Amino acid sequence: MRKRNLHFVPALACIAILFSFSLIGNGCNQIQTSTFEEDSFLKIKREGIMHIGYILAPPWCFRDPETGQLKGTYVEIIEEIARRMDVRVEYIEATFGTFIAGLQTKKYDLSIAPTFSTIPRAKAVAFTRPLEALGNSAIVRKNDSRFNSLKDIDQIGIVVAVTQGEQGHEFARTNFKNAAISVLSGGDQNLTFLEVLTGRADVALGDAWFTAKFAERHPAIKDLFADNPYYISPAAWSVRYEDIKLLLFINTSLDYLDSIGKLREIYQKYDSHGLRPKQNWEIN
Repeated sequence: MRKRNLHFVPALACIAILFSFSLIGNGCNQIQTSTFEEDSFLKIKREGIMHIGYILAPPWCFRDPETGQLKGTYVEIIEEIARRMDVRVEYIEATFGTFIAGLQTKKYDLSIAPTFSTIPRAKAVAFTRPLEALGNSAIVRKNDSRFNSLKDIDQIGIVVAVTQGEQGHEFARTNFKNAAISVLSGGDQNLTFLEVLTGRADVALGDAWFTAKFAERHPAIKDLFADNPYYISPAAWSVRYEDIKLLLFINTSLDYLDSIGKLREIYQKYDSHGLRPKQNWEIN
């Protein structure tokens, strides 16, 4: 009897080993399951909702004064993409100073703010293909003859107003060594330009479209670089780097809408003057 019992020892050992491997395998599966995180593109398709960050910045995004609804070039473009994708859009407001943090903390999946694709920003977020190229200008008082160039602005005793996080802020911080920089929080560049109108600043930097529209409404000031905007840069939307599938989808969608003339139609509707490449489609 003692010898027969010894024959069971190897078999029992094998069973124990196999059972141990089974536990280890199940444990690995549990770890993989618990750490798996659904990417934004699959989540959008599953839930049928696309969470979009935006900044109030006409003509790209603004509220209709009568209805309160969001309108603008970028709003219509993302709505067109969502419609063709068969999902709905939920909007979350941000500012030029907070839109990157909003992406990183997953408040929204995509930011449609008109954002210049710069190297410092690209360290934090991934950009879509450019939708257009935009320039910058400056607001000064109409009777102020001190300024004819950017070099004239960067002088000791000159106060330059900029909007926090906006391209004018980044440009001044990088290139101005002598002028005093006054940074205004929030996303409304009009408030920054008012600093010049009220005498609290000598110059205000901002997007060329904004400066042109502000100058039209306020005859006491002038758009300094109206005929020759400086620092023309590509403007794009942004996503988190881990959302490569969403990035590819948005780029494909933008290319398609461009090829059928939809982007041009939307830009013309809102009198948007961004620089865009002409599409030349020829039969081979």
